Amino acid sequence: MRTGAPPPWLRRAYRVAIRSLAAGVTAEQVAASIGYSTNHFLARFRKQTGITFGVWLRTVRVRRAARLIEEGATVLDAALSVGYSDARGLQRAFRAIHGCTPTQYVTRRRERRRSRR
Repeated sequence: MRTGAPPPWLRRAYRVAIRSLAAGVTAEQVAASIGYSTNHFLARFRKQTGITFGVWLRTVRVRRAARLIEEGATVLDAALSVGYSDARGLQRAFRAIHGCTPTQYVTRRRERRRSRR
């Protein structure tokens, strides 16, 4: 894993993946869009970042969904906006990353913000 600015191929991959979240972007699609085979892309991604593309993508989806829910979106709308086919998929990802549901996560964040005031 390297530090500093990501190389151009990785910046392109990030942009493609983030722009295509709602469509349920796949590693295959990202790899093809930057001219790599899927296996080559996945190996380079892991070597460069230290995590798998799947872990990175799930983290991006969960962060984006959390922001949407904080802004007033329903869990289902947030899930669909970040590429899950239903709320249950987002809830599973939230539990895996944060140990709670999206609603519990947002409620806790709001409570922390209030207690800081």
